[in-house]
Amino acid sequence: MSEQITLKVVKREEKGKGPNRQLRMKGIVPGVFYSKESNIPVKMDLLPLEKVFRQVGTSHLMTLDINGEEPQPVIIKQLVRHPYKNRIDHVDFYGVDMKKTVRIQVQIQTTGKPVGIEKGGVLTIYRDSIDIECLPSDIPEIITLDVSLLEVNESINVQDIVMPKGVTALFDENYAVAGVDALAEEAEDEDAESESKE
Repeated sequence: MSEQITLKVVKREEKGKGPNRQLRMKGIVPGVFYSKESNIPVKMDLLPLEKVFRQVGTSHLMTLDINGEEPQPVIIKQLVRHPYKNRIDHVDFYGVDMKKTVRIQVQIQTTGKPVGIEKGGVLTIYRDSIDIECLPSDIPEIITLDVSLLEVNESINVQDIVMPKGVTALFDENYAVAGVDALAEEAEDEDAESESKE
């Protein structure tokens, strides 16, 4: 789990497109804090939000300080950027129950150099993130995948990945996450050789 990061926000009285547009012109981002108890419109300065988002993205737990009241554990559920201006237009925070599991996407990071590369293969990442389920306090920073033993035409499937304690991978089909593929020319040569033997 990442070091706990806190973002200070205040309750937002402004509602509607016009007032929210005025907020954005002042460098303030409108948002909503969603929880089972209530949905609270909030607003915050753009720069602190940008900094926090670079640290936690949409995959990690953080704390929302609303009006200096009791901090709320949250995940950034959705962040909407302006279509062509470099700014965040809206953000949704999802309040989590620390005693209940959450479903979330976590990035995959590979380590090691596949042995298949020395034999002319190329490492291909088929998925850069996977869906997991765990308690909020168990959300990992990343899922590390050791690819050093992969030969040409071998891959690692999602069910082969050793998950951190308390973390379960979610999938319907046992899809490939990373593999070592033969280069196109070599694959064509192999096909030609197999055809000549027939």
